[in-house]
Amino acid sequence: SVVTLNILDIVGKEISSIISNQEMNAGKHTTYFDASSLASGSYFFRLSVKDKEGKNLFTQTKKFLLVK
Repeated sequence: SVVTLNILDIVGKEISSIISNQEMNAGKHTTYFDASSLASGSYFFRLSVKDKEGKNLFTQTKKFLLVK
């Protein structure tokens, strides 16, 4: 599947693209995100998974709180 992982601010503007259209196998994966340039506050991450033809298989958006 083709995976995209984005960080969004509170109004939905994309702040960072952690993973951008990367082909990945099923299973557990780990990635790191350097939030040192961001201010404390509420943010969202959006995980999208598509098949190789571009059909959306899964999208999930979750809120997280960054405290420095």
